[in-house]
Amino acid sequence: MSLEAYSRQVERRARRALNPIVRALMGEAHVIYGPPMAGKSTLAAYISKMLREALGKPVKYYAIDSNLRGTEWGHKLKSISNAEWVEVKVPRALPWMLDNTDWSKYSGVVIDSLTGVFEYVVETFGDILDPRINLMLSRFASVLTKKMADIAHEHKILALMISHSAAIFTGDFYGEKDRPAFAERSLKNVDGVAKLFVRVIKEKNGTEREIRIIKWLIHRNPNSTLRRKEIRVEEIIGEEVS
Repeated sequence: MSLEAYSRQVERRARRALNPIVRALMGEAHVIYGPPMAGKSTLAAYISKMLREALGKPVKYYAIDSNLRGTEWGHKLKSISNAEWVEVKVPRALPWMLDNTDWSKYSGVVIDSLTGVFEYVVETFGDILDPRINLMLSRFASVLTKKMADIAHEHKILALMISHSAAIFTGDFYGEKDRPAFAERSLKNVDGVAKLFVRVIKEKNGTEREIRIIKWLIHRNPNSTLRRKEIRVEEIIGEEVS
């Protein structure tokens, strides 16, 4: 057996050792959205850790939100993730960064968050009510989601994009009352969109406890068993997320 064939065999075995939910997402690009403090970044960090442990390659983690850069919280997530952590102060450089990375060295890529990217655009270039800014945001969202999907598909790695829920939304988004806080048309580029949220449950002793649920609203894989299914986050990472 050639060294190349042996390497492929080892990687296939490693992938089989992954959590089956994460394994089902490999080679795809997904948006995970939800309200603040739902645990989106924490989930991304634990998945990053899982990928590195199983596949022996780090995840490239682009930390964009200000609460992730140079903060105690960001340091904690970096430690959990065991990822190649990149603090991005100028998000408009992201397309260039994505194009100039050797993705064969990585098991995944995370942008945290898309909302942070768009907040930067608004702060830098002007009022979000300006039609030109809205057009710029829409185009930038499409570029980023397309590049992330291309990377995932070509290199068979997992691409995750974190997003907050839209601050103002009164419509219906696949049966939900909220949606990701960026241009909806750019979602056509991704393989899936999942909502992460907190649910309060009552224990038998009468006490209340928060659990975190993730639900895929969109999964374009025709063989998907995840679509519309509510999954407790601890089923993915093996422990509760706070």
